[in-house]
Amino acid sequence: MNTLKKFMFAAAFLCAATVVNAGNSMKVGARLSYSMQSIAYDRGMLGLGAGLAVDAPIGPIFFSPELAFLYRNNWSTTLKLLDFDENIIGTVDYTQPEFAISIPLMFKFLYIAAGVQIDIPIAPKECFDNDCLSMNGKETINKRSDYDLGIVFSFNHIITPNLALDFRYVYGTRPHHTTKLPGTSLPDVEIKSKKMDLFSFGIKYFFL
Repeated sequence: MNTLKKFMFAAAFLCAATVVNAGNSMKVGARLSYSMQSIAYDRGMLGLGAGLAVDAPIGPIFFSPELAFLYRNNWSTTLKLLDFDENIIGTVDYTQPEFAISIPLMFKFLYIAAGVQIDIPIAPKECFDNDCLSMNGKETINKRSDYDLGIVFSFNHIITPNLALDFRYVYGTRPHHTTKLPGTSLPDVEIKSKKMDLFSFGIKYFFL
């Protein structure tokens, strides 16, 4: 968590310095988004977000930090239930819903923006139909990462000076979770999952 604390401190300092320097030319607005996540299973079918967005000019470019609240399903698949003879006796829906705080920090030039994005999961769960367990590493063998860190690329389509659409891709750099396999005579083994990539469509409106 030390890395997360350093990142949050640097992000807060950068945002504060930008607000002071931008003055009255800074824009503040809201962004609504729909996203799809990709890890190791079927692509997540749901990701909704809402939050605040800032455009602060720094010379010919803009510093564009955001703070958003997300609800998303990171995977959705169907598991087959087998008997001892490996005959299918039923199925169960396997999903991974969670809330998250998302903080993209981007620099924008014309229609293109790039930067880093950190997402902090809140109450991540693994659900088998309606039976949900916390991904804290105690209720299941899977433990959700404390935070996701990715490189974000965004293309923006400006409709009016205050209204814009965007398409984003976030390349994940940290494992989504770790799986702890209990050992017998050997120590427990931890396996890191694949990193989570994200595709997002958003609409942004500046009201200040």
